[in-house]
Amino acid sequence: MSTYNIKLHGLTDIDTSSLKSMLKLANDLLSHDWQIIDDGQADLTIYSFDSDEGITAWQQRGEGFTALLTKTGNITEPVDIILKKPLRTTNFSEALNLIEDKISAQQAKEIPLPVDTSPIKQKQKKTSSVLSSLSSGLSKYISGKKSTTKKTASLSLQLPEQNASANDTIVDAELLTNWLDSLNYSDNNHTIAALLGNLIPLNRLTIAHKVRFELLEIYRTVIHKILFTRDIAAIKRDLDVSAEHLKAIKTLSLAIDELTIGYKIIVTQLEQKGDNAETSKFFLLVINRSAEQLAQQVLHAFQYYRSPPPTALYELHQLYLFCEDNEILHKQAEFKDKANGSSFIHIYTQILLLSISEPYSLEKFDVIRLFKLMHKFSDQVEIIPLTDKQKNTSSDFLMTGHFCLDGTKDHPPTAMAATSIETRSLSSTRLFNTQPVLLAIEQVFKRAAQASAQAAFDTDIQLLKKIIPQLNTSYERKYQRLPSVHDRQIHIANGIKAIHHGLKENHVAEGIDWVINNQGSGGIMATANSDECYNLHIGDFMGIFEAELPVKLASVRWLNIDNNGFTHIGLELHPGHPLPVFCLTEDNSEFPALLLPENDELKLAATLIVNKGVYSPKRQLKVKGDGEPYSLTANTLINHTFNFEQFNFTEATA
Repeated sequence: MSTYNIKLHGLTDIDTSSLKSMLKLANDLLSHDWQIIDDGQADLTIYSFDSDEGITAWQQRGEGFTALLTKTGNITEPVDIILKKPLRTTNFSEALNLIEDKISAQQAKEIPLPVDTSPIKQKQKKTSSVLSSLSSGLSKYISGKKSTTKKTASLSLQLPEQNASANDTIVDAELLTNWLDSLNYSDNNHTIAALLGNLIPLNRLTIAHKVRFELLEIYRTVIHKILFTRDIAAIKRDLDVSAEHLKAIKTLSLAIDELTIGYKIIVTQLEQKGDNAETSKFFLLVINRSAEQLAQQVLHAFQYYRSPPPTALYELHQLYLFCEDNEILHKQAEFKDKANGSSFIHIYTQILLLSISEPYSLEKFDVIRLFKLMHKFSDQVEIIPLTDKQKNTSSDFLMTGHFCLDGTKDHPPTAMAATSIETRSLSSTRLFNTQPVLLAIEQVFKRAAQASAQAAFDTDIQLLKKIIPQLNTSYERKYQRLPSVHDRQIHIANGIKAIHHGLKENHVAEGIDWVINNQGSGGIMATANSDECYNLHIGDFMGIFEAELPVKLASVRWLNIDNNGFTHIGLELHPGHPLPVFCLTEDNSEFPALLLPENDELKLAATLIVNKGVYSPKRQLKVKGDGEPYSLTANTLINHTFNFEQFNFTEATA
């Protein structure tokens, strides 16, 4: 049995000695012998980023698997394994055993299959294959049924009852096209409402699937044009965040849902009829259309911080298992005049990559940007059955970037370390491996760094850097939160002006009642029984007002509106207790601001919090509180989002 080699870079003498001792203790738990070497080729290289030597070695790394020894999570580098300190023998042995599996799989790919070049045997093999094919085809022809070998997955898609009549909708393609052309497209809200008046009864009408498909394709063209071509009215609604905005979201969501239902009806009809998805181009096209629309349902929900429609992800998982069984995951649909679309696996992995990237913590419009970015990486994802070792390990340590995809649940893949052994052992569970994606993203970073210094700060690069801890499963909450013992009610003032008014009047003028679910030293999760929180955004600056307690300042870090009409927010607390003041500009115009006095206990200097656009270095301002106005000079900007700026200052001497 071969011995595998480990190299160490940048580790302290104590860490090195500890690893050597642990390697001896783990010997009985390992499948192969391992040794630590100083020179030569290593199968696994362990780095520490706490030293210049470790960082330099990482930047110059070559082939082989990598690990990082660290105390913290949220790692953005594409290491294969994260070894958390203090390291335990069982965790270390788990890591080495998983690397052994990777090495074995890699070696298996490199070994070429034996090829028999004997002309007689080649001829016999070919003849046998042809006879087998003819026999199989003749058998299908005689029986009148398709072969059911391997085709075990079945579908159970949510569909409405068929109870409409032909008088309720348009069932002629030419008439439908003419009617749609006659609509006034100046307001998409009214267009969608009119369109739904025909699409909803169509999905409740029993008609031939080819007719239904032709009509759905016409509706799809119109709905997708509205989805991907934002008119002035839509942009204005997003900026104004009014009740009209919420209505537009729900109406468009309903249109996507109904379009999805139409394609699912055809899929169900074809499956029940016994069509072969592997050979029927039409069946393949409709499956991929269904996947496309289910993905659009999820994307549209994420775009507005809403939970995906119930069963959308579950039905995508069902379709995945069905396509896997029928060996059509990677096939593109080619049917008559329909252009080649994406394969099922591409659609599926693209939306799942977005789902595990914590879309509820992304800033406005970043969800669409990230979804488009994931188009470049979706084909890199590896989805395979779990090995027995991966199914049965009881350790909370598992490979970086490894998720479990539970085909029986209505949720995205979860980190393997957070998935129970029972779930991992299900026949419908798959390994969702993002390691190849992380490596591909690393190459993007390298090319950007080589291109120019400016390219490294490109918005797409920054967005990818933000979601790497989610993709490599190293993300950790900054502050642990404890459940609230009582239903503590709070009111939230959004923005400097509202906070200022609340401090002056000792209450929030208007707003929704919130209940604290849990709270820690640095954060709060709160819930409101309302889905009309359309004026909230990631990064919003808030004041938290609670009876008999000082006002707290916070920023929105994540936001989710669930399918039951509840809004949930995660708030990151800002230290200090604000005082309401007014700032006077050079022309003596006045605007509200918040003063955070110096805090010796927290070692914080005094800062001023103002609306976006007020700060500039060395700007002179006058501040008026309860006493006489005084002058100050703005120094360093220390915190900001799109609606506030916080900076320290120097107070002018008399």
